[in-house]
Amino acid sequence: MCDNEQWWGYINTSYFIGMIVSGLLVIRFAKLLERYICFFIVFGLFLSALLTMLFAAYTNPAIALLLVCLYGLPEQIRDVIYTKLIQDHASEKTKAKIIYAVWGAVINLTFASSVLLLAYITEKYGVKTTFQFSSIVIFIAFLYAI
Repeated sequence: MCDNEQWWGYINTSYFIGMIVSGLLVIRFAKLLERYICFFIVFGLFLSALLTMLFAAYTNPAIALLLVCLYGLPEQIRDVIYTKLIQDHASEKTKAKIIYAVWGAVINLTFASSVLLLAYITEKYGVKTTFQFSSIVIFIAFLYAI
């Protein structure tokens, strides 16, 4: 793969294009997502694990960028479903004051912790191992969701 700063720009651009296109798809099929919420939670986890593992396996830059782009779909599905679940199961007063603040704190704490862990794994074992490890963790979440 590319070994310079441009490569990170390509990856980020591809990821955000995938997020935008997937966001439009999720909006278009929002009723379907609502109707089959459990299926899409499990499907999103499986797709995330699969795309992460494939990204770790391929060294062709074009395929890697396509996989990063496709990763936007499970991300958008997850975000929409979790937001809907919060909205459906919390009172209006609780939502505004507590739920979204707690949700944001949990997400940020989890993100910060995983960045530290994944940085350590990358330093010690390499980038490919980091993506393989991430894929396994997501796959475990998929199995738990089933």
